Amino acid sequence: MKGLLGIGLTILLSVFAAPPLLAEEERSDDRKILLDMLATIEQGLSNSNLDNILPLLDNEVVVTFINSEVTVGPQQTQQYFNKVVGGVNPLLQSYSTKAAVTAPAIFYGDTAVAHGTTQDRYEMMNGSTINVDTNWTTTLVKKNQEWKVVALHFSANLFDNPFTAKAQSLNWLFAGISAVLTFLVVLIVSRLRKG
Repeated sequence: MKGLLGIGLTILLSVFAAPPLLAEEERSDDRKILLDMLATIEQGLSNSNLDNILPLLDNEVVVTFINSEVTVGPQQTQQYFNKVVGGVNPLLQSYSTKAAVTAPAIFYGDTAVAHGTTQDRYEMMNGSTINVDTNWTTTLVKKNQEWKVVALHFSANLFDNPFTAKAQSLNWLFAGISAVLTFLVVLIVSRLRKG
């Protein structure tokens, strides 16, 4: 009797300790779709072409870009992109990105949350380039058996990134120029008073 009880207890514990393989297998198709969506978004951004990206976005998608500008809906997202890269008098000559997923997406029924990193390359209008490592988070919802991006957020380290480093070096340059000019003015004024 004790032997049967021990075997039963062992089986019961092994069932509770076993990883939920079935749940993961049920989501394997969804995971593949989400990875394909990420690849499409990455390719579209790097080619400065949103034609394949916009259909993946929900009508009320909220996107927060690295400069903290927020757009709502595919039309505003397209307008932002045109302002930065694709339109008349853009801020950048080109932009490219390489995205990676940090961990598998987390599913909450028909909602998924995914996050990862990007390596972004900005080519400025003056020909200089800036490389920035960013983090991204996205929320997707499955509607009518189709996944749509409902939120997308990009961010970079506020305290350590090439934009702040460039601004800091410009601050030092301007401080140096100001110090030299101040010294020259003081020198000229003192010589005029002596003369």
